[in-house]
Amino acid sequence: MEMARRHRPRLVAVFTAMRTAGFAAFRNARSEELASRIPQLQRDLAPFDVIRLQQKLTGRSFAPEIEVVLLRFCKPHGIKVQGQTFLQAADWNLAITVRNAAHEMLHPPFPMDGPVAKAALAVLARDPLIPHIVREHDPKWGYTSLDGYLNEDMVQALDQLISERLGVARNPADRWRDNDDGIHVLAAGLYGMLRQDKWSDTGGSIEAWLDRATRTGRLSPTNLHAVAARVLERPIDRLWPL
Repeated sequence: MEMARRHRPRLVAVFTAMRTAGFAAFRNARSEELASRIPQLQRDLAPFDVIRLQQKLTGRSFAPEIEVVLLRFCKPHGIKVQGQTFLQAADWNLAITVRNAAHEMLHPPFPMDGPVAKAALAVLARDPLIPHIVREHDPKWGYTSLDGYLNEDMVQALDQLISERLGVARNPADRWRDNDDGIHVLAAGLYGMLRQDKWSDTGGSIEAWLDRATRTGRLSPTNLHAVAARVLERPIDRLWPL
């Protein structure tokens, strides 16, 4: 209360300016647009069973519904807030909404402090490229720790498979070239290996899959870089920076 009293002149100035500019009418018009967008999106999303594929490709259980909160002025973000709720721009198209749903609910794909993730991180930490990407990329994209990078890139690999099954995917080479200055080399490598294993068809525990990949040497630079290069359509010695 004391803070409100102290800043009262500033608050009065802000609210007066908003009233003068017609903010109430502006907000009401935008609210009406949101109200009409909601039933349209509900109808359009009905055929897309994202949760079934998430459960199949991770071996995890999910609640039966995903909540999408439509906002104005939030681009470019589509971000999970808690549970199975995520935020996105109201005017994003159907394909983007489905891809967001496929992605956001998967964080984290497995316990990042568990033995499987730790073993994979130990291998990746010795890779000459992956830690370099984590250290040297523009920090505005996030993913400035190796565990955060693995978390994100495994989710991207899985959501690419889900989006492909649902018919809303981008071409993987284009996607990972254009996103975040091309830093998601690990996502391309993991995706390529999952494709090799026909993971979209078989599914299973993604944590158990990562455990096998780590123990059998598939995360080694020799294999990981070669698979990523094929997916990204780049020379193996020029995976990053672009």
